[in-house]
Amino acid sequence: MILIMGQLKQSDICYSTVIGDNFIETMTRPTNQRLLEELYQKYNHPSYLISDPLGVIDRNLSPHDFEIVSLIASGLAYGRFEQIRKSILELLERLTFLGLSPSGDGIHQYLVHGMDPNEIAICTQDWSHRLNTPEDIIELFAALSGALKKHGSLASFFVNFFCKNRLEQYRFEYSLVMFTGEVLKHSTHDNSKSGNGKYLGTGASWFFNSPANGSACKRILLWLKWMCRKDEVDPGTWLAEDLYERVEDYQTALQLKKHLLQPVDTHIFQWAHVNKITERKNINWKVVPEITSYFQKILPDDPLKYDFALTRAGMFDFRNRAN
Repeated sequence: MILIMGQLKQSDICYSTVIGDNFIETMTRPTNQRLLEELYQKYNHPSYLISDPLGVIDRNLSPHDFEIVSLIASGLAYGRFEQIRKSILELLERLTFLGLSPSGDGIHQYLVHGMDPNEIAICTQDWSHRLNTPEDIIELFAALSGALKKHGSLASFFVNFFCKNRLEQYRFEYSLVMFTGEVLKHSTHDNSKSGNGKYLGTGASWFFNSPANGSACKRILLWLKWMCRKDEVDPGTWLAEDLYERVEDYQTALQLKKHLLQPVDTHIFQWAHVNKITERKNINWKVVPEITSYFQKILPDDPLKYDFALTRAGMFDFRNRAN
């Protein structure tokens, strides 16, 4: 049996919406670490990045540039993957007007030393990705520029809040709340509507969603996983020492992996329901620590190890069957 969430055509396979045969089989029987490890061995390979926004990003970018480009990519990671890929690549191509390479090389330097909202408005004119508009990119770049001028890197900015927070149980959650809130202070205004009520986009908060709003924060938690984990798939960008001015901040960054919180998409939520990890009806922030807790009991030092494999199982089992 093939289960598709919603009425979708074969050509409308969506990122985080399709669940395949082998994944259904995994979901309908008790799941233990052995089964999760089998999925990890099968799917946790770079070849499967063909279906992931992370696969669109040039791995040769410097850590300073990669953390920014990957944040943009994660923020656009909703809807059909083909459209996600197209939107990311088109945006990066338009940013070459700013003197960047088509991969985004030089974006950190631009945001810290030469950001001009008028230039960004010109080069992103008529660009869009579903709910996102050029105004969102202007607001996002304003927020990033202010944060980077103050801390040098997003890694250093986040670690700063993590070091200040000593409440172990909610340490990562509170750090995320503070991080997103402080970054957004550098955004010029809420541009969700113009003065005449015209819809202009989502604003920079789309890219820096916060648990304080009750959202599951899937996109930014996905980005944080990319930043803090390193294996064949996740790049572990924040494990680069030159992102930090202080040695102790770098040493703290090495510990972030075990504090990561689970990005909850349709695949993970459905799997968690069948395995009675959560009984909640909707995906919101409350489900995030529930599912994370399950994985922390299995792998306390690397609770998000199986995330990519679980989501790929659903997406690729369906596509292989369809082909």
